[in-house]
Amino acid sequence: MQALQNNFDKYLKAKTNCSLLVKTPTKAKNLIKIDGPLAFVWAPYNFFYKGKFSHCGVDCFAMVRMNGSWKIQYIIDTRRKNACKY
Repeated sequence: MQALQNNFDKYLKAKTNCSLLVKTPTKAKNLIKIDGPLAFVWAPYNFFYKGKFSHCGVDCFAMVRMNGSWKIQYIIDTRRKNACKY
């Protein structure tokens, strides 16, 4: 489990350290569904690189409540350059 956490920490650091990349939420509301210890988050976004639109999509997170706190079980996303409806 430690190796997976280390890889995820590196992934997050790489995703958030570049000042040229900006992921912005959209006007669409995030969808969050919770049933006991299971939750699903649907988060539309627009992605900009150097101030120019790059692509849009949706980030999806499956989450599990363990020992009183929420943990990400997995992340999936979509990406497209046109037909951005959010």
